[in-house]
Amino acid sequence: MISANLEPHCSPVIWPNLNTPDAISITTLSHLVFRTSILGIYYFDAATGQSASVATVQDSIGELLPPNQVLYRDAFNQGVEGGREGYVHEIGL
Repeated sequence: MISANLEPHCSPVIWPNLNTPDAISITTLSHLVFRTSILGIYYFDAATGQSASVATVQDSIGELLPPNQVLYRDAFNQGVEGGREGYVHEIGL
């Protein structure tokens, strides 16, 4: 589990495997806890209201890149590439 203290804003916790239910948890100063999961990358056409899946998340273990990034290599199936080396989540809430 990767944890960060971003006082005074919030404290995020990210599970190592991005393909985990509630992989990201954020606790606010008022002790409210928000949990979310990454399902995939989707395209949404606002004009038609239709959406399509571009790629779904797959097992991927995050690597902590100091000072505030988590890198997930091969996080999405179907050959989707994010950035130069993988999907990077910046902990900058």
